Amino acid sequence: IKWFESLNAKNCCLVFNCQHTKATKELLETIALSTIRFHTVVFTHGGSKKPSFVKRPTSQQILEEAVGDSAAVIEETWQETLAKVWKGVSAHPSTVVFDKSLSESISYLQSVSEAKGEDLTVLVTGSLLLIGDVMKELEIEPN
Repeated sequence: IKWFESLNAKNCCLVFNCQHTKATKELLETIALSTIRFHTVVFTHGGSKKPSFVKRPTSQQILEEAVGDSAAVIEETWQETLAKVWKGVSAHPSTVVFDKSLSESISYLQSVSEAKGEDLTVLVTGSLLLIGDVMKELEIEPN
């Protein structure tokens, strides 16, 4: 995050995913508490998957909110869970998008760039698997 902050970039977007076994709230809080103001935040999934036997928590469980009635917990995708956690930890307004494939997410950000008539500065983080999938999708060779 410090490196990205040092860019002093405008038109910042975040593309994020992480495994549900990670410290999700802490990761997103670190990003949200930075000086970067993301106007668009995309929670997506790449093609790579890492198997886990750990049960996936809900956004309510991650944010430690009292649910009251367990029947009130709505099953949600992991990307929707991440989006809800982001909204819970970020104090700054942003357009939040989730449940798009990686290809759809990249196309979406390209359309945002075209609509603004400006280039975007995009931070892809949360998972090395996601970063690798983005590089593959954009046909970027690792150095």
